[in-house]
Amino acid sequence: MTTLTIVASPSESLALSNKVFVAPNSISGPYIMLNDAVFFVQSDSCIALGQIALNSLQRRFCSVSELQRVNVVPYLPPENSRLTSLSIELNSLTKYTGLVDVSSLVLEMKNHFKNMPFTVGQEYICEFKAVRYVLKVILCSNSSIDHVLGAQ
Repeated sequence: MTTLTIVASPSESLALSNKVFVAPNSISGPYIMLNDAVFFVQSDSCIALGQIALNSLQRRFCSVSELQRVNVVPYLPPENSRLTSLSIELNSLTKYTGLVDVSSLVLEMKNHFKNMPFTVGQEYICEFKAVRYVLKVILCSNSSIDHVLGAQ
């Protein structure tokens, strides 16, 4: 377990990545757990040792605020586990009256959220065709690759 101080994401591009950021060499592994939520973690030289940067949606979901000290633990997903279904609610952050090309959005999401852990109720931000959206996870299911392939 590591105790870190919450700070805001230092840039808009980092906030839009939906990852949390720590100082280089401070946490090993691609995932951490914070208040029962799993996040994809990445190091960035903009983050001071002992800090963890979260965007505003992540802070709200975890019920934490800037400068609060929190405990984080490395998270290891079950071996061969893969996302098999995902239901989301999509809301634009800006006034948008057009139709959303769902097929193109799904492809963009697959690229943008590759290897991203999902938690029911959690919100993620993305930009698609110059419009920013908040995606809220309504339902997600994971399955073992071995199970999907019929292995015993």
